[in-house]
Amino acid sequence: MTPTAGATTTSTHYTGTTSDGSQWIADVPSPWNGTVLLYSHGFGPLVAADSPDPVTQQELLSEGYALAGSSYDPNGSWWALDTAVGDQFDALSAVESTVLPHSPSHVIAFGTSMGGLISALEAEHANTPVDGSLTTCGIVAGGVQL
Repeated sequence: MTPTAGATTTSTHYTGTTSDGSQWIADVPSPWNGTVLLYSHGFGPLVAADSPDPVTQQELLSEGYALAGSSYDPNGSWWALDTAVGDQFDALSAVESTVLPHSPSHVIAFGTSMGGLISALEAEHANTPVDGSLTTCGIVAGGVQL
């Protein structure tokens, strides 16, 4: 994406904690286009993230997307597949019930590396709130020696 000269978007940053102690964060732009991008971070420290990097975050916010993501269970492994899908859905539920002005029209899961696998699992989950999934470098064929 190329930044548009003179375009300004304001956004509000939110944080919270789920019942298992996972931290969640969300950034909601004004105006919001009605779509939430649920970001799943890759393997590594269990720190909440709602985008892969600050430049991508700003570009997505400037397009009107709300961003959300969790840290995954802070008491779990960095290889967080046991809890990550539930933690992400808990984060999304918290964002929908406390932050957003109305229910999202769409929820798109996206993630990087292990987060790409988590995003694919979110889309496959029964009764998923996810309308689509984008994996960036997702290890969807399985992890090796992790």
